[in-house]
Amino acid sequence: GVIARLAGGRLAPEAVPDGPTLWWAWGAPNGPAWAVGEAGRILRRDPDGRWTAEPSGLDDKAVLWGIWGASASDLWAAGGSTRRGGPKAVVLRSSGNGQWHRVLDARLPSEDPTDPLAGRNLYKVWGSGPTEVFVVGEAGIALRWDGQAWATLPGADALLFTVHGHPAGARFAVGGLDQGRVFTVNDTRLEEVPLGALNPLNGVAVSPDGVLAVGARGVMLWNDGLAWCRQRPQPDWATATLHGARLAPARWAVGGDLAAQTAGVILTDEPVDEVALP
Repeated sequence: GVIARLAGGRLAPEAVPDGPTLWWAWGAPNGPAWAVGEAGRILRRDPDGRWTAEPSGLDDKAVLWGIWGASASDLWAAGGSTRRGGPKAVVLRSSGNGQWHRVLDARLPSEDPTDPLAGRNLYKVWGSGPTEVFVVGEAGIALRWDGQAWATLPGADALLFTVHGHPAGARFAVGGLDQGRVFTVNDTRLEEVPLGALNPLNGVAVSPDGVLAVGARGVMLWNDGLAWCRQRPQPDWATATLHGARLAPARWAVGGDLAAQTAGVILTDEPVDEVALP
């Protein structure tokens, strides 16, 4: 796994223990950070800069594709498996004490030992706070946690890769396999945004200034609050699969060749000192 950290305008690789591929990361403001990935891997970064493993309780068939926290003491992770017999609809919680437990609920499409085709993967988790958490995944699955119970949000019929929003504003989910799909997310359902033919979308980021969505073959969409527009890809990243987006407030997108896991791409409009990454 590779982790890069931006600090003081400098992007540099972190010293990470050897292990399976990492898929997602989240950090508490001025606090610890976590990263998750293949084989149920969870790493924690403490203020001293060291990354250490935390037990997830999952076997090597599991993959954690997403992590988010309402705070450093209220953490969520989401995942599943692409392997036969692996877990599905994985949702983990932690109080930040290094211990994780799996959330089991009838509304979560989990695996069934008697049916190898049962269950659905969950790809990302995000929330506006401890009483509003969203999880999205395969087959248009979207779930909302209100602090007490899960509710299913109808309205999507396509794979959903990412959900994100602004605590005081709009929320969006993106995905699609054959073509990109964008949905607004409200408390009870998803509503599709009609945007015409698009490459599949993988990542979305929302801020008070706008919405950034990214995906396959360098596709990048920007909404300034008035309309959606496509950003023209440059030749050096026009074939890349952009996997994640971030607005902080500069625009960031990351990805590469996800099949071969080579030729990583980091895009930003923020001035950054370049540091060679593995």
